[in-house]
Amino acid sequence: MDAFEELVARYEGRIFRLCITLTRSPEDAREITQDSFVRAFQSIGQFRTGRSFAAWIFTIARNRCIDHHRSSPPPSEPLDPETPVDGNPSEDLERREGISNLWNLARKHLSPDQFQVLYLKYVEGMDFREIAQILGRTQTHTKVIAFRARCTMALKLSNAPDFETSGGAERNSLDPAKMVPTQAAR
Repeated sequence: MDAFEELVARYEGRIFRLCITLTRSPEDAREITQDSFVRAFQSIGQFRTGRSFAAWIFTIARNRCIDHHRSSPPPSEPLDPETPVDGNPSEDLERREGISNLWNLARKHLSPDQFQVLYLKYVEGMDFREIAQILGRTQTHTKVIAFRARCTMALKLSNAPDFETSGGAERNSLDPAKMVPTQAAR
């Protein structure tokens, strides 16, 4: 039991962030997070050693979010990402608004699989092998999904005058931390 408690402590925050991103409801995200760990504990005998525990628990949480989505429609208001305040509060607010706007644009224009691949890659920092395990796809297919999602976002961002990159030259980069609203959007 102590080893599983350590796994819960290590992954609970990440699973909650995934759930809140997919459900847009803190209450539902907490419930799904808890249910995901209960299901993982009940099914620990099915976990294959040598495989990534992160990919396994993320798969359980993602499937629970899908089940939840099927049973109830998502809330209409987008949720602001919870990011820590660094330095200047106005710069932090501007950065958070840019990140929120970027992910809202992604949610609006990408398929659920494309959105989830980008989220797992850029927010959770997972590699394509783990993402492929979570989605139940091949690694090559997962890379194709990511490529198509990036192309779609690059096209949408090139047509959206409300965004510019803070780095300048990397217009097609999907690193949300580099995206900030332009003066016209403020």
